[in-house]
Amino acid sequence: MAVATDGTDTYIQSKTPLITSSGDNRMYRRFVLANGLPVTLVSDLDATQSSAAMGVACGSYRDPDELLGLAHLTEHMLFVGGSERYPGLNRLDKFLASHGGEQANAWTSNTATVYFYGVEPSSFNESLQLFSGFFIDPILTPESIGDEINAVNAEYEKDLPQNDRKAQMVLNTRQKQDHPSSRFTIGSTKSLVEDPKVSGTDVFTGMLKYINQCYKSRNLNLAIVSPHSLDELEAMVSELFVQVPVGDKPEPLNLPLPYDPSNLNGFFTMKPVGETRNVRMQWQLATSPYTLSSPADYLAVLVGDEADGSILATLKEDGLALSLESGTDYYEGYTIFQVSVKLTEAGLLRWPEVVSRVKEYIAMVENAGPQESVYETSQMARECAWKYQFSVDPIGYASTLVAREIENMTEAKNLLRPPSAFEYDADLDAAVTTELHTNPFLVLVMDPDTPISPAAGSEEVAADPGSSTRRNPSRRADNPADVDTDMDTDASAETPPEANSDTGATEKAVPSSGTLNGVTVEVEEWFNTPYTFTEFNQTMQDAFGNFTMGSRLHLPAKNEFQCNATDLTLLPKIVEPVLDDLKEKGDHLWHAQDVVFRTPTVVTQTTLLSPLNKQYKLIRSKRRDTANYRIGSVEVELRMRMMADILSDAAKSLVYDAERAGMAVAVTGQSGDLQIHVSGMSDGFILKFRSLLGEIIPSSSGTGLFANTVEQKVRFNELYERAAEKERTRLADNLVLGSLTQGVVVLRQLLKEDEHSDAQVQRAFDVVDADDLAKFMQEFFQDVRIEMIATGNVRHEEAAEYVDYVRVILSPLAGANKLSTSHTEMHYVPATADTTALFSSSETDAKHTDVIVETVNTNPTDDTSAIIAWMHAGPVEPRILALVRLITAMSSEQAFSVLRTTEQLGYIVSLQMVEFNDVAGISIAVQSNRHPRYLSERVGAFLRESHLRTLRDTTDAEFFEFKRSVVDELNRGDSSLFDVSVRVWSTIQSKKSLDDVDFGVSYKVVTALQKLTKEEVLEFFTELTNRCLTVQMVSQSVTDWQNDTMIATTPDAHAGAIIRTDEYFEMLDIPNRID
Repeated sequence: MAVATDGTDTYIQSKTPLITSSGDNRMYRRFVLANGLPVTLVSDLDATQSSAAMGVACGSYRDPDELLGLAHLTEHMLFVGGSERYPGLNRLDKFLASHGGEQANAWTSNTATVYFYGVEPSSFNESLQLFSGFFIDPILTPESIGDEINAVNAEYEKDLPQNDRKAQMVLNTRQKQDHPSSRFTIGSTKSLVEDPKVSGTDVFTGMLKYINQCYKSRNLNLAIVSPHSLDELEAMVSELFVQVPVGDKPEPLNLPLPYDPSNLNGFFTMKPVGETRNVRMQWQLATSPYTLSSPADYLAVLVGDEADGSILATLKEDGLALSLESGTDYYEGYTIFQVSVKLTEAGLLRWPEVVSRVKEYIAMVENAGPQESVYETSQMARECAWKYQFSVDPIGYASTLVAREIENMTEAKNLLRPPSAFEYDADLDAAVTTELHTNPFLVLVMDPDTPISPAAGSEEVAADPGSSTRRNPSRRADNPADVDTDMDTDASAETPPEANSDTGATEKAVPSSGTLNGVTVEVEEWFNTPYTFTEFNQTMQDAFGNFTMGSRLHLPAKNEFQCNATDLTLLPKIVEPVLDDLKEKGDHLWHAQDVVFRTPTVVTQTTLLSPLNKQYKLIRSKRRDTANYRIGSVEVELRMRMMADILSDAAKSLVYDAERAGMAVAVTGQSGDLQIHVSGMSDGFILKFRSLLGEIIPSSSGTGLFANTVEQKVRFNELYERAAEKERTRLADNLVLGSLTQGVVVLRQLLKEDEHSDAQVQRAFDVVDADDLAKFMQEFFQDVRIEMIATGNVRHEEAAEYVDYVRVILSPLAGANKLSTSHTEMHYVPATADTTALFSSSETDAKHTDVIVETVNTNPTDDTSAIIAWMHAGPVEPRILALVRLITAMSSEQAFSVLRTTEQLGYIVSLQMVEFNDVAGISIAVQSNRHPRYLSERVGAFLRESHLRTLRDTTDAEFFEFKRSVVDELNRGDSSLFDVSVRVWSTIQSKKSLDDVDFGVSYKVVTALQKLTKEEVLEFFTELTNRCLTVQMVSQSVTDWQNDTMIATTPDAHAGAIIRTDEYFEMLDIPNRID
């Protein structure tokens, strides 16, 4: 290495360059700054954003025992005050909001913390100056720590109902209690305020000590992805980040195994939130090395196989399971291997048999020896993906690079994960398979019918003998997954039954401590989860070893969908898109050959439209003020969803092979249409497409829809029962969705005619039995039209062959008396309610025409409330879209800064643009432990007072910057071929006539946006805030509005009118809580 000695050079150039792919057009440079900070630069000329990510090789494992959650709290704190050079509340986020950026984000895991953001390339250098301050001279004050502890605690409360969190914490109770993986990691008021107060620990001092230990140059690593040249990026980075304080990595933890083998000897029973039925098996593997060629991954592929002869296939045949997942979590020195099986009701009663099936399969794998063909399938998929690197999201790519650096799983040259880094080791595979077969393990059973209850209690009780971080759209978290506030969520909420439906008797509950059938009921401390633990007795151990499957279990056959990287070629560029109107057949092909991403990939979406759904569609009207609302047939919705499940399930063996080879396959029933998505590498794609569609469309899927043999009827009934149980479980789980997600569902039901409540769907099962569904499916395919989108590395002639082939396999299904409906008449377009009528009620206040719908959060384990305020902007047309986009850009960071940071309303605060079919709007969502009427009041004050003043005070220069950043965002275009497909289909679907389809809307929006004046925006915003439909989800445990001590005003001060929910929901079956 060339080390700087004269003070003129600011970095040490890496001796070993990265291994890159010949198909990767990006340029890379890797070096180490003079202060020891590793840097990876990626120059991507196709990137439409610039991104930076900083990784810290410390996570919650470094939390002191007296400050659990400290790593997560520190992550929050770095965003708040800015830096000595650039002070100010949320300084970086404010800059990003006005420069085409995305709000800065971060996540904390056991061993790492990763910070990241994106911004328009022209503003990247200035953004780096703000970002580098996080790690050079951050402003941290004791006064701000209380607010961030509140945010961490709100995040913790949001996660309390999550079954996966609960289950893992219960499993951790068998770990060595001095091992950091056994501890609570999110942080809460208890762990960061109450416990430190008892122990005399100062949280702020502890945080400074933690930063001094972990936030040093050699313990950090930086990744940059941008369209700038490598030399430009190097100049930006080296000058700034060389100032990060010098320091070495902290001493390694050298952790022992978390479980004592003697503690891996029994099963937990836990009552989940909702109707989840699941059995989870967990092993601790000590011999698996921390490498990319881990044999545990090889085993996860085999155990997770879904083809004929697999664990899941045989469990489905026996009516015991709905799905199975297997996977690994890697740690330094050991691996945790898990198998999770989603059970049917019968499977729950026979869960030991399910465990035995998994054990038998693992024994079979051990006896058969290492299967190199399984490794080869994965390796060939890697080779294809490696040779033709797909376009990447700059933010995600930068974050991935720093996370990989922290993992330190391979040599530095293998940072990009070349296929050569994944070496096959037959001896190691055999050793780990034996370890998995012979090692002790734990089992956790989630049983919704167990009488264990989270209710408070103490003494011994008798059981009923008959009983069987990452940041969300608004702030940092410690899990890379988060709450979905997307308005396209597919779920509903209904009131949970309070009594047994058969007897009418209220279910007996066992308090959260005491005993149950002689077994001690424990309560996990942090997630308040009651559970029992029982050691395996000899009878159960014998049962686990009682292998009875014989030849029914077998290893997967050779995968016929394997990708061959040597055969991939790119087509020449042509203009896109092209509509092929196959009028003589009533079908349409929308073909767009890739001219942007230049990857040998094909993305197809085949939509089958049947005029049958026009006949089934029931139109009902009910007068609500001056608005008529039409409700589509709920029976059709249920039939379509279950038909998609059945077709997907019947073809699962072939579909799984395709997915293992790197393809994507999905079957969905929505809006009265059946959609089949197939995408993958273009080599031999037409043959793979034919094979998959021929298996999914029921003429050759073996579902027995169009024959009357006893065997085929039995097969269809089995598929129906699985689909019905899956749907009923979904309905039950929707009862325990978070308050904010429930609010989104209610809003969709108010604004879209094709949305139905779960109560309606549940009642539809009275009509939709197996015979009804079989008849519906047969009639559905008698006369269908094809609407296909084909994008990517595919010629028009070949794309037309896709349509022709689908027509061929549909032909035998056509009925003698086809339903004659033209495509344009038959094409199903979900209508949107006339929301304008909602804002003209004579009952509403003369000044504000708000409509407020208040309903109850049906999840008894979720103590949060939520509101979603949706402001009706108008029809989706260029000027309206331009105004909504610009106001969203000018308001989203302000909403977060005021409502979340300053007023501390709740952990989740987001403002975003939302479209419901042909209606545009802006929504503000808040999830909180405050009363929703108070939240509504504060949101209203923000919109009509403080933010309105902020918009008025915006300078001409600032207004121009906002406009420019939105224009740049619109001009970025699609980020992937999949996005092209989604855009094309959403454009088609939203139009009532093919003549209305316009793929150039974004350009018209840009033109309209460039003409907007500040005065126009202010006028439109004022009108917008007076057309607000607010859904209030009230927690079952929230204090009364009038007695809430946190509320300084009275209901009389509430702007707008509270519309009684019985007027809205009499036909929607949404629970209400208006007194």
